[in-house]
Amino acid sequence: NGGGFTPTCLLVVGGGSKNTLWRQMLSDVLGLELRFPLESETAALGAAFQAGAAARCALVDEFVLDQEIEMEDVVVKPT
Repeated sequence: NGGGFTPTCLLVVGGGSKNTLWRQMLSDVLGLELRFPLESETAALGAAFQAGAAARCALVDEFVLDQEIEMEDVVVKPT
């Protein structure tokens, strides 16, 4: 928590995020709720967010929070 915030949720992407056992293990170890974007090209999405923030002279984290990201219906919570 040295960064000044306490995360309550984590967006998880990539090949491992498709595995239900890995999802639950990750949630349990981190103690966080996990959510999964529907967008398969998340690297491109991240680049687009950075470009959008730069074009608007905005901080990337603030810009991202203003965007709508479609998510899977599944939410994994720590057990």
